[in-house]
Amino acid sequence: MLTNSTPYTFIRGGYFYYSRRVPADLTWHYSNPRIVKALRTRSSQKAQMLSFNASSQLETYWTQLRLLRGGVFGSNLVKPQEESVNRLGTSLPVQVGRQSGGPTLLDFLNVYLTQRGKGRPKTFEATARRVRMT
Repeated sequence: MLTNSTPYTFIRGGYFYYSRRVPADLTWHYSNPRIVKALRTRSSQKAQMLSFNASSQLETYWTQLRLLRGGVFGSNLVKPQEESVNRLGTSLPVQVGRQSGGPTLLDFLNVYLTQRGKGRPKTFEATARRVRMT
């Protein structure tokens, strides 16, 4: 049962708990359809503040997950290698992909592995490549 004065909370045994349902588009990321966390307080005011902070953190995290999963909003509408006109009527070049001709993270990873990976076990390279992907 959620309390009326403090959103996304309920009381069990005199203590406040935070409870939030996982949005339908993010169920692939969670093992449970609901997030429940003990707020460890009996104070309604403190629970309200903690609930607000938890909601803010979750919304920020969920936005990041949505961007990772679906990319940037409207990126499918960008014209490749053409000029677009801004609202002032001047044309701006639109670059798709890499912004500059500089080295990529993969280039840095390869240099790192050649310099630091000598004499290390195979798991060193596997770990470095896996960490790059996160």
